[in-house]
Amino acid sequence: MKVLVLGAGVSGVSSAWYLAKSGHEVTVIDRHDAAGEETSFANGGQISVSHAQPWANPQVPAKILRWLGREDAPLLFRLRADRAQWRWGLAFLRECTAARHAHNTRQLVTLGLYSRASLQALRAETGIEYHQLARGNYRKLARELERLGALMAVAGKPSFNCAAARRPAEKTICANPELANLDRQIHAVNIRVVREAQSARERQALQREQDDFIARRNADFGKPGYDLLKVMRDRLQHLLGADGY
Repeated sequence: MKVLVLGAGVSGVSSAWYLAKSGHEVTVIDRHDAAGEETSFANGGQISVSHAQPWANPQVPAKILRWLGREDAPLLFRLRADRAQWRWGLAFLRECTAARHAHNTRQLVTLGLYSRASLQALRAETGIEYHQLARGNYRKLARELERLGALMAVAGKPSFNCAAARRPAEKTICANPELANLDRQIHAVNIRVVREAQSARERQALQREQDDFIARRNADFGKPGYDLLKVMRDRLQHLLGADGY
């Protein structure tokens, strides 16, 4: 196959190399006389295998609301009457569930490990030299992999023992990984909120609010129009707001 690659930067040249290696006839076109004269010129890149935290996570939606209008926000989002922007925003929010966050984290670690191995193989095969610096932080990587292992171990499991579940709402949560992950998050955030309360009276009030939520959830589940997923999402967002995130 004849392939035309536009741009002789790092991405273009790398793509051309692998295409040619696969047997394709490749031509690289660039408006400059040499490769790497624009974005790739004096650019720095880093492969951080242990940095695998996706932007889309359950805590981000509440943070974005507080970041709107701030030009120094970590995630800058300027609302416009742009259909494509809103479609992207909805797609981003769908990735903010606990289940999708766990899945995307595993994918990022896999991609990072593959990228590092590919770069090492490319350097060994071509003998290219550049100002590379290999200073792997294996302690951080070990911690990240340990965290991922723990995340995978509890993924799809609620905060309570499903073997002892008796109520219909509890059985439904046990049968649905997304609901189970939400339940576990609600439980964990509530513990933190209660622990960080300013007084014993406030701690008691916060825990009573959580107990009332569970009681209402169990009592209302199954009634016409009751949306367990929405109720649990709303509860989590309420707790995250109380937690200051």
